[in-house]
Amino acid sequence: MQARNKLTHFTLTHLHTKKGQALIFVFFLLLLIGIIVGTLAVMWQAEIQARSESRDGLIAFYIAHAGIERAKIELAYDEDWPLLGGGPFGPITFGGGTYSGSVQDITCPAGPYNTCKEITAIGRIRNAERRIVTDVSLDMPPADPPDTPGDEEELPWTWREN
Repeated sequence: MQARNKLTHFTLTHLHTKKGQALIFVFFLLLLIGIIVGTLAVMWQAEIQARSESRDGLIAFYIAHAGIERAKIELAYDEDWPLLGGGPFGPITFGGGTYSGSVQDITCPAGPYNTCKEITAIGRIRNAERRIVTDVSLDMPPADPPDTPGDEEELPWTWREN
């Protein structure tokens, strides 16, 4: 009977040891899963932030482009817009952001051009900002009626984003 009690005692002790090992294994497994989930959460947050900044940069670029187009239209009606010899314009609210910029007189390249301007536009939305610079000629050959909107011509190879 003593031998049987020793066997029972050994079996119960062995079972308690196995339960303890299983508990430690489960805690370790939960810790590992928690670390993986935490790492993924940080990575997803960084990805969301990067995509948001990229989207805002693209929107700011298009807002700046709207500023260029607005300046071209204004110059078609008044070659001295916004000031005689050039000057700043804006900020103007557009598309959830703003654009501003400047128009400067420049020397025209060789060719049929008489009146040339450099237009700089800056588009801003939230923390993103994009700047576009282009040169335009206000007299497109062949001669057409004066101050016709849309007669401006972007000079080749002058459009750039800074």
